[in-house]
Amino acid sequence: MPDSSLRIAIIGAGGRLGAALARRYADRFRLVRAFARRTLIWRMLRRCGVLRELDFDVLVNTAAITNVDYCEGRDAGAMAVSAAAPEAMAQVCADKGAPFT
Repeated sequence: MPDSSLRIAIIGAGGRLGAALARRYADRFRLVRAFARRTLIWRMLRRCGVLRELDFDVLVNTAAITNVDYCEGRDAGAMAVSAAAPEAMAQVCADKGAPFT
């Protein structure tokens, strides 16, 4: 049984997995904040200002670029989504003592 007092933040809610989790968790947890790429700009994410100010107990990252051909010509963007952003998210979670999944 989920802990209904938890506050969940979901990154990548514009994709299939993130959207499904946001829908599923909406009535199971106290607060679910879901961010799609349109609402959480990666430059802001790298600075972590938004996440540092947000109160959450668990951060779920479902953001990904799944088009391999697209990534081959855009190394910087692929690295930002796949490496830099998760590293920044993990650091915020470590500072807050919150699990990062």
